Amino acid sequence: MPRYTMMRRLTGMLFLLTAVAGFGCGEDTPTPQPLALTKLSEVASGPVALELWSPSSLSVGLNRVFYKVSQGGQPVTEATLTQHPVMKMMGHQHGCPSVDPDTEASADGLFEGALVFTMPSGDAETWDLTVDVTPAGATEKTSLTLVNLPVADKDSRRTLSVDSGAGARKLHFTLNFPKPPTTGANEFVLTAHTTGPDMMTFPPVTDLSITATPEMPSMGHGSSGNVDPIHQGQGFYKGQVNFSMAGDWVLRFRVARGEETLGTFEYAFDI
Repeated sequence: MPRYTMMRRLTGMLFLLTAVAGFGCGEDTPTPQPLALTKLSEVASGPVALELWSPSSLSVGLNRVFYKVSQGGQPVTEATLTQHPVMKMMGHQHGCPSVDPDTEASADGLFEGALVFTMPSGDAETWDLTVDVTPAGATEKTSLTLVNLPVADKDSRRTLSVDSGAGARKLHFTLNFPKPPTTGANEFVLTAHTTGPDMMTFPPVTDLSITATPEMPSMGHGSSGNVDPIHQGQGFYKGQVNFSMAGDWVLRFRVARGEETLGTFEYAFDI
């Protein structure tokens, strides 16, 4: 599938996750609501300027990000944007998963992408984001770096170490809800990526079978109406969990490839 079509599909999926809507078949599609965005950072290099916007502050897990690009003070609506997030730590550095924007901006002049931060920033650990921008018709790219982006901690990331036959291979997962989980049906997106050999690239893992099982330990029961996460593209798996009553819950994920179970991990909630 072409990258343009894939990103539009993912954008639509993420937009639906931010809307108040039912998940079941036959229910009405939600009416699109305009996003309230906050400018997080901006930088300029020569005539090219770049602004980073997001619906919320950045945190560990999946983040929708939007870019405004201008050249010579005029908005740019067609361009290639390539994201290079880098976590700088003492003695080494690494990247994180990302999905680059389409080459055509939205009607609002925004280029939408996604960043999946795998750890928070801190006093000794900082996230920088370099974006290569090539406006349509340009012969050279302009690299602009947004430095010291604050990324808040969140209990979102889990890692499985899988024997690939040529050594251990790490699979990175993050769990993301469009709004804080509450009683009833809750849509979620589970991201799945592995680590490239250079620790800068994180290819999506697209061939997993994942089951989600909620349990209420204090009451000794689970719930009905859950939907196992299904791959939507670029390592994003969409599902639904039903927290049928208030109280303590554990959501367990079982990850498999074909008939082979690769591992399990879980999250605890106080609903």
